[in-house]
Amino acid sequence: MSEWSGRSSPQKPDSQGESPLNVAMTGPFTDERATSSLSGWRDIMNQWYSETDFVLLNRDGFAADLSMSHLGNISMYRVRATELVSRRTPAQVAKENVGVTKMIWQKAGRCIVTQGNRRATVDTGDLVFLDFTVPYTVECVTPFTQFVLHLPTESISKHPTFAGRSAALRAVRLAAAAAPRPWLAFINELCNPYPTQAQTGIHASAMDAVSNLAAMAQFGSQQREPLRSAIFQQALHYIRSHCHEEGINSEAIAQAVNVSRRTLFRAFSEAGRGIEDCLLTARLYRGASLLENPSAELTVDSVARLSGFKSPSHFHAKFIERYNTTPGEYRAASR
Repeated sequence: MSEWSGRSSPQKPDSQGESPLNVAMTGPFTDERATSSLSGWRDIMNQWYSETDFVLLNRDGFAADLSMSHLGNISMYRVRATELVSRRTPAQVAKENVGVTKMIWQKAGRCIVTQGNRRATVDTGDLVFLDFTVPYTVECVTPFTQFVLHLPTESISKHPTFAGRSAALRAVRLAAAAAPRPWLAFINELCNPYPTQAQTGIHASAMDAVSNLAAMAQFGSQQREPLRSAIFQQALHYIRSHCHEEGINSEAIAQAVNVSRRTLFRAFSEAGRGIEDCLLTARLYRGASLLENPSAELTVDSVARLSGFKSPSHFHAKFIERYNTTPGEYRAASR
């Protein structure tokens, strides 16, 4: 068995810069592994990621770490390492021939991806999509950080943005400048904590985000879903994550997703939703979750405050209106 060391993570090179959305990915990763040996890294990746071969590019030293989490049938990884080549061979594909699409978001550094007769150079901020059923090589020529998603290819192919066309995502690159920032911001937010009960909605939005980015990579920018849909999804996720904070309003939401208030209102109007109604729904959902938690010995007044309501009476009235029961009765029935 390999030794997993506590060695510091490899540093990204200053010359490569950082992703346009340089948000620290320190969210709900459930497992983390680190090593300073190539054999240790091979063991970690084969156990937690996928069966892969590796070759060192820098003989002066090696360091790598892997963090992982899951959202339904989406597996999420943060991978950091010094210069390295990873190869998925025909034998490994035959042994583990699963319908999975791999999305790599290059958060720092540069890599060269080869799959079949396609070759793509992926710089900081770019995305590249790979087909797990076809051998590939990823040559990371600098120290790097990557955010990687593994998703069912069938789910992506069935997404409306593909309009019945098959997903042929083999070393298909999407440049950072061509990817709508709201979709990228949403994917980045996947690493932030969120209520377990909200996973269904977040999972659907994640599939929307990745499927639209994949379609743009495969078919070109003309396949882009209207940008306001991406803005709405990102804004909705921001509301769910920050609804309890003081001062959250349309201006704060617009600033968080990098659009004007006018564009934000248009995005919500197109989706048939209102910003205030979404805020109220998120706050009531948060309140209900706190009431359901047996370890949270909170008064109803405290739940109201922690859910973003300015007064307990407002929380009480809106809770009855939405759930047809009082907060106290709801808590009693939930325990």
